[in-house]
Amino acid sequence: MTQDELRALLAQNRANRNTIETEIVNLDARMHDAPAEQRGGLEERRTRQNQAIANLDEQRVELEGELEVRQNREAEVRRLAGNAGSRESGDGARGGAGAYPDRDSEPPSNRGGRLDGAMRAIERHSELMTSPQSVEDAVRRDRSGLGARYLEAVGSEHYRSAFGLMLAHPMDAQFRMTPQQAEAMRTVHEATEARALAEGTGSLGGFGVPFALDPTILLSSTGVINPIRELASTIMVATSEWKGVSSDGVTAGFAAEATEASDNSPTLAQPVIHLEKAQAFLPFSLELDQDYAGFQAELGVLLRDAKDVLEATKFLEGAGHGSHEPEGLLTGLAEAQRVQTATAKVLAAGDVYALKEALAARFLVDAEWLAAPATYDAIYRLVGGGSLTELPLLPTREGPLLGRPKSEWSTMSSATTTSKAKIAVIGDLDEFRIADRIGMSIELIPHLFGASQRPTGQRGLYAYWRTGSTVLVPNAFRWLEVK
Repeated sequence: MTQDELRALLAQNRANRNTIETEIVNLDARMHDAPAEQRGGLEERRTRQNQAIANLDEQRVELEGELEVRQNREAEVRRLAGNAGSRESGDGARGGAGAYPDRDSEPPSNRGGRLDGAMRAIERHSELMTSPQSVEDAVRRDRSGLGARYLEAVGSEHYRSAFGLMLAHPMDAQFRMTPQQAEAMRTVHEATEARALAEGTGSLGGFGVPFALDPTILLSSTGVINPIRELASTIMVATSEWKGVSSDGVTAGFAAEATEASDNSPTLAQPVIHLEKAQAFLPFSLELDQDYAGFQAELGVLLRDAKDVLEATKFLEGAGHGSHEPEGLLTGLAEAQRVQTATAKVLAAGDVYALKEALAARFLVDAEWLAAPATYDAIYRLVGGGSLTELPLLPTREGPLLGRPKSEWSTMSSATTTSKAKIAVIGDLDEFRIADRIGMSIELIPHLFGASQRPTGQRGLYAYWRTGSTVLVPNAFRWLEVK
């Protein structure tokens, strides 16, 4: 690693630390106003961010020490350069000096090597990830090794610094890159092309988002109250679709001695999740060229926010594969899972009881409520704390609802007096599955033009990723509709 690369890593280290410090400030603000049941998760994230700061500080000390060693070594090499006995020619066995300077940029020779590289990338960035184990599981399940090859490539620090150069200097970035950065870009391009060929789809020409900025890997939520990723079963894949097997279960029974067993075969279904393409466009000014490292950190925040806002709606009411959207939770449920309020355009305490009672006992033990914050406010006010006729449904606004945990989903309807509004869901969220394809891609548009076809002094980033969802077992849920 060259001195310039070490200095670039130190600059990136400072930018990462600034980003995490900002996130800590935001977390502290959220914890101040968060309900009691959410504070544990926020405090856990706060602990992870503190650890990330400590890790970055350790990395900075190592990088500064390595830079000092390199500077001293360079001075020693210059001193010896005039001594013919101190020089020897290389054999070129590895394609020339600097071709593969470290294991991050060296193409792996087998799946084992690719897997090791991917595991190192996950470990390096685990403090930024909501669920590093889910990413690791996805890579280990992928027998092709393409997912591991991709993660190893985009996890390289050389690639991350090269990515910054591409953002800042799209017209001549290749002339500014070190050999190691150019090699890292080539490795990511090859990994992306290999995945496209394996899936039978052509490449769109984009380049991968660096590991530490990629919200499809970090699985973090920032922009809306969207609990579904934390509650649903989530799987990562390296292909274009996921197929599973589901069943409502097997029925057992007693029988007399020496009688033929009854046929209790379960009814099996094979749910399929098609990974649909989602996209976002981010314009930015040319002035950001002067601070591309800081822009990289900001880019990660913007992408996470855009992704989370979109998914908060589509994982709830997405129309499904035919509409190039995920199948939302409400979309995957039918009238058989519907419970209507007893009175038209009125939400009463009895409706909440009826919804819970309609859920099969098999799924009640792990059931959770989902509703908009305003809907919980309405439920909390249904029966006053001083009532002599019935206890309140929610003893406290922060507590469970009728003995089961509850989560707020801000994009759900709170129209408790509007006919046909779907205002609440109860069920086992393990039976709603989200599938994410590993990796987000970005294409850079060097110049944006105004209405008169003149440059606006802006560039654009076109980001796209693939995700999908489906209800595995509809009977595991019940939803409340205003009559």
